[in-house]
Amino acid sequence: MNGVTVIAERVVPDYVGWLVLAVLFGAVALLPLGVVIWWLKGCFDTLMWGGPWACYRSHDWPVVIFASLLVLICVGLCVISAKRYADKPTHTEYTVKLDESASYLEFTERYEVLSEEDGIYRVREKEAAK
Repeated sequence: MNGVTVIAERVVPDYVGWLVLAVLFGAVALLPLGVVIWWLKGCFDTLMWGGPWACYRSHDWPVVIFASLLVLICVGLCVISAKRYADKPTHTEYTVKLDESASYLEFTERYEVLSEEDGIYRVREKEAAK
């Protein structure tokens, strides 16, 4: 683009989005995982005192199945998210300076401005931001 001087170019990893999703899905998976562990602990306690079939109470199964499905869904979403970010793990940021001949409107249509200090812009291409 006319009027834009590239001062520096830097490849930046996009780990932040993946990390946020992993923490979010991990936190959501903790509750149903806790329910399954609580149920298993109850089973082992009952097995010690009530015989081999004591933990197969019919009213526990829907809760355990639902909690197990939630854990599997959260793990699946983590895998899907990791796959998405593995396909596009980085973007390139540029440090640029604009001349008087550069059109700021054309510049902002093509680049996403991340920061500006004393006429020096840190930008990335808008296609890379999507």
